[in-house]
Amino acid sequence: MFDELIHKNYLSVDYANVPITNVLNTPFFIARRLAFKSDSKKSFARPIIRFAVLSMALGMAVMIISIAIVTGFQKEIREKVVGFGSHITISSLNSNRSMESSRLSRFQKFYPNIDTVQGIRHIQVFATKPAIIETDLDVQGVVVKGIGSDFDWDFFGDKIIAGEKLDLNGDKAKQELIISQTIANRLNIAISDKVNLYYPDPKKGLSSRVYSVVGIYHTGLSDFDKEWILTDIRQLQQINHWGIRGNLAISDSCYMGLVGLKAQAYGGEGAFEYVWSDSTRSGSGPHYFEIKSDTTISVIISDISKTFPDTLSYHFIPMANRFESYCASNLNIHYSESGNTDEYYVGGFEIILDNYDQLLRMDDLIYDNLDFGLTTQTITDQVPEIFNWLNMLDANVFIIIGLMILVSVINISSALLILILERTNTIGLLKAMGSTSWSIREIFIYQAAYIIIKGLFWGNLFGIFLIYFQKYTHFFKLEQENYFLSFVPINIQVSHILLLNGGVLMISLILMLLPSYYISKIRPVKAIRFN
Repeated sequence: MFDELIHKNYLSVDYANVPITNVLNTPFFIARRLAFKSDSKKSFARPIIRFAVLSMALGMAVMIISIAIVTGFQKEIREKVVGFGSHITISSLNSNRSMESSRLSRFQKFYPNIDTVQGIRHIQVFATKPAIIETDLDVQGVVVKGIGSDFDWDFFGDKIIAGEKLDLNGDKAKQELIISQTIANRLNIAISDKVNLYYPDPKKGLSSRVYSVVGIYHTGLSDFDKEWILTDIRQLQQINHWGIRGNLAISDSCYMGLVGLKAQAYGGEGAFEYVWSDSTRSGSGPHYFEIKSDTTISVIISDISKTFPDTLSYHFIPMANRFESYCASNLNIHYSESGNTDEYYVGGFEIILDNYDQLLRMDDLIYDNLDFGLTTQTITDQVPEIFNWLNMLDANVFIIIGLMILVSVINISSALLILILERTNTIGLLKAMGSTSWSIREIFIYQAAYIIIKGLFWGNLFGIFLIYFQKYTHFFKLEQENYFLSFVPINIQVSHILLLNGGVLMISLILMLLPSYYISKIRPVKAIRFN
């Protein structure tokens, strides 16, 4: 009966032209008619509604832009930091927080096949060591990172602004470096220049080597660019004497017709042990052997820490079937050197994941499957100051979103109250005809929803346009020295935009229940006479 009175007497609706959905949903039907009527030029609520729509649109645009910028900033910085190292590092449990890595056997059950595990993209070896770089003009402390032939160049591919990558192939390590543009500018270094590097050596004090600069990189991460340089990991393996290197010295004269051999060992942990092919011999020598035919004499050198042993051997071939040739008084000393076992040790392993969001889960998985004496460290543990700073940006986004929603809700609530005041006569008439306060509140909640949705539409249109404009033009710039980036980064995720729209719409509609409660206080008698 109420719907029929409303349709016939109050709004004079032609039922033939009214959709069945509107007939069944009276509050929505009335709200739609009132909304269009409120947009008429005679309505004093019209500018208020437009201001509310504008407020919602600007608020929504600001929220979309804020999320896109902050998540883009976090993503770009995170990728740079991870690209410089890795998501997870496996190292010796004896390693400390210093820049020098402890030696670790490269023969591990997870290397190199751990990248077959779902979620792990790549694994590579590395080593680090502090050093001093010297030119004719100045000196500077640096951290040298040694990389191997398995190094992933994806990150550095577009960061090398001059020169080329390191040549990590071949039997011997080349004396090559890649330095940062920051170091190059400070020390006035160019491609192909020669520089001296001084490494701390517990036995010699300092070990020096001369390198050629083959590449210059620039990442924009000032904390890294000012001190990190790259070289072949075999350089650090040899400088650190992680393995055992030895040689056999052949005496220049004989003792009672016997050839003398003396073994010498370097590297490892010292306190060497020598196991000769002739088990009756021990120690480094010299030991004397009788050579009557083709003979190979070998010695295995090891140390107290079970460093990978080195094997030395010398093959004697009698000259013209006369072994006395080895005992000639004018014979020079001969040396037989080994390839050494430095290559069997690394400073650690870097693991690159497919997805940063899986960092903690993959860290737990890897750690639980490591042998005793090994540990893991995530990138967030290695550089906590950067990631703590990035996490703090989330609070800024929440504050911005909260403020924008608050401002928008206040404006929409004000508009809704004005609409209620403007329609006080109508509210009184509907109550007098038997309508409940809730059904009337629904009418104005629908009107608020109309304002909110209209504002969301224009806000999304403007905000999405701006973020795509910045994404493809990089129009808005940044000072890279302060922000690590040369332009405002943008990260566009549809899920973020959908969740933001859904959340704002839901919160706004729920909060609209408060101003609509005023309708229940309106008395029909006074409302009908309200002017």
